[in-house]
Amino acid sequence: MSTASQNHAARLSEISRLVVDRPAERVFEVDRRIFTDPAVFDAELRHIFEATWNFIGLES
Repeated sequence: MSTASQNHAARLSEISRLVVDRPAERVFEVDRRIFTDPAVFDAELRHIFEATWNFIGLES
């Protein structure tokens, strides 16, 4: 695995720790940093907005 891939994987792993989802225990928590962390924003751009089609609305 390349250094860039390792760094990317490490960032995604850290981001995943910002969300706690344990449905069996009825626990769902989101760390506030998820809304302000530039690494999270970058990951959203890459994995959501650049990777898929996003329907925003109709022009009418």
